[in-house]
Amino acid sequence: MKLFGLAESDDEEVLFTPWTIPHILVGAAAKERGIPLLWFELGHFLYEVKDQVENQRQNQLNTLANSIADQAAATVGHLVVKTNTSRYLWTALYVVSWLSAVALGDSIG
Repeated sequence: MKLFGLAESDDEEVLFTPWTIPHILVGAAAKERGIPLLWFELGHFLYEVKDQVENQRQNQLNTLANSIADQAAATVGHLVVKTNTSRYLWTALYVVSWLSAVALGDSIG
């Protein structure tokens, strides 16, 4: 298992990928939007569960270890941002990072 990598493969699990950045930023954006930590944790956890179920159905690669790392990254994003730091800074950064990751497609993640 690698700590960092551009993507997971059949041969090697990766904890943190380029998708880690949008996960950190979504936590920061949630805090900026006033979503309490507990609600955010629950929502993001359900997203990761959906990801695992979907990956098994479609035989895609997103390991449980990566999902746990994504949950941790999102939590860090929520915890490090101060409330009311900016109106839309973290939200805008999240949207840009997510769109960038989606545009790169299967080459990352």
